[in-house]
Amino acid sequence: MKRKIRISARTIENIEFKKVTRGKIESFVMNFLMNFGLALEVLRLVQVNTEKSEYVQMALSQHVVTLISLCETLFRDIFVCILENQKDYKDMIINAYNLEIKNDINVPTEINDILPEFFNFQNIYDIEKVFKFIIHGDDFYYEIGSLVVPLYNSKEQKIKNLSLNKSFENWFQLYDQIIQERHKIVHDSNYKTKITASDIIPYQRLVLFFNQILALWITGKFRLPYIMIKVKESLQIPYILDLEDFNHDWEIVD
Repeated sequence: MKRKIRISARTIENIEFKKVTRGKIESFVMNFLMNFGLALEVLRLVQVNTEKSEYVQMALSQHVVTLISLCETLFRDIFVCILENQKDYKDMIINAYNLEIKNDINVPTEINDILPEFFNFQNIYDIEKVFKFIIHGDDFYYEIGSLVVPLYNSKEQKIKNLSLNKSFENWFQLYDQIIQERHKIVHDSNYKTKITASDIIPYQRLVLFFNQILALWITGKFRLPYIMIKVKESLQIPYILDLEDFNHDWEIVD
């Protein structure tokens, strides 16, 4: 059975809007990090400036929604980046999922911009459907979770290895939990999140690390720019930001 999408004027409008806000496709990592930092700061400002528990609870609810929106945007932009850099990926996706595009208004539109409209990037299964062709095995989440990346601790000035499978217990289930929590918040205004200020930290760290590790995999695969840190004169490593890094002022240099 074919999965169809009809190109309407509204579809074109949505696609063009996302292209404008995306900017340069290779900037997806920095866009994610800047928006993540802003989301952290907004939550902290609420927590510092009010003693009303209901205000903090509302801020936490909106923070959960924002975290998944950050993931959704990054995944969509990475998908477009893959389509632009790996020419056979478009046909692989179309053939694998039997996709069909119906253009009702005959406005020429790049298929790389249309394909993301078939998938829900707030759904763990659709995320796997989109990205599983870039890995070598059969389990996208396990393979990404197995990747080992260097994590530099600026306080101790040490490098340690980070992988989702080793560093987070049941990280896939944890990620699914926050997706489901976001769904409850968005679709039921009467729902009050059970996540507290201390509970949110593991979710924040997971979203931060999962997205950076996936992004680093893609930038390495297609030789795109990524953040580096010079640890020693002869040693440079990819810089994976931790929550503590957002306590400092920083700016884009290059």
